[in-house]
Amino acid sequence: MIQKKTENSKTKVFSCGDQMDKQHLNLSDFAYETIQGDILAFRSSGWSAAVNRIFSNFYAAADASVSLTLQRKRNDWLETLAFLPNREDAVTCLCIAEKKRLKDEALSYPKGRSIKVRLNNENYNYLTDPNGGCQEAEHYKRGTRDCAGMYIKAVLEEYARKMFLEREEIYFKDELETISSAISLQKQLKVTTQTGAQFFVRPHSVVRSTYHYLVGISQPVDSDEESNAVFSFRISRMQRVMMYKDRSGFIKNAKKAEISRLIIEKGAAFVGTGMEIVRVRLTEQGKQMYQNIQHLRPTPISRSDGDTCVYTFECTPAQIRFYFLQFGEHAQILSPSYLAEEFHRFYEAAAAKTAEQS
Repeated sequence: MIQKKTENSKTKVFSCGDQMDKQHLNLSDFAYETIQGDILAFRSSGWSAAVNRIFSNFYAAADASVSLTLQRKRNDWLETLAFLPNREDAVTCLCIAEKKRLKDEALSYPKGRSIKVRLNNENYNYLTDPNGGCQEAEHYKRGTRDCAGMYIKAVLEEYARKMFLEREEIYFKDELETISSAISLQKQLKVTTQTGAQFFVRPHSVVRSTYHYLVGISQPVDSDEESNAVFSFRISRMQRVMMYKDRSGFIKNAKKAEISRLIIEKGAAFVGTGMEIVRVRLTEQGKQMYQNIQHLRPTPISRSDGDTCVYTFECTPAQIRFYFLQFGEHAQILSPSYLAEEFHRFYEAAAAKTAEQS
């Protein structure tokens, strides 16, 4: 139900309208492509869901929230400049200059691609309810009328210009806060993956790698036996994570040290997957690629550099897939046979798709 703004409202909220919850936004090409990529990477249900989540999780920290940012900076400056006899005047001058800078930046983003989204109740009420706390309407006007779409666009544009891991932290803010609380309180988590599998997890840490990973001791929810198996869960592949206050998440110090060692040796993405002996033949160009591509590069336990350059690794199949699929014809999996066949099928499918498109 639309909530009308009262005449004596003292907060600078956005004006209500019958279509206020329906927003037509025009994003820069850069922001559109970035957020479209995040929708796919984070498996969002679409633009409305993504925009609502990003705005809700980020507006409080965004520079685009000019009033909130000025309040934070004013408090910081008053504390920093406490030694000045005229600090109030000095801080007022700083705030005037900073307000202009923030507004200029927020309104500087170019036009590009148009999208239509529907605001959820939480964001709608924040923007329009005098008791919701929003004080940004005075900074976003089209002529004499305030424009909530300009504010939402500025928040999204600022989000899009952050690095991927920062955007992932924003998008999964609630999940990461739940995990952080569980680690601090030594409580168990219940993780539901996007495939529907459920696990109880005694959390050890959240690791920032290519993505954010929860690492801990896990066991299937339907298992009666307590497990000491170490496993990692990619945050963006979780459907839901809940903290159980009545289930202990305590991990002994020796086990914590073991988990930390596994993270260093295998990488967070590959913790909990089985190790195998894998033999790979590299061409001369493949050897050069192996020397140059260092990200998640497996370490060989032996190698022969004769006419047939064969490297032997003891690592996870997942790491071999991640690392050597990019080598194409310059890396041939010799063993195990199932992994060699998997690579062969992958390249055949890629070749067939390329032929269809040509």
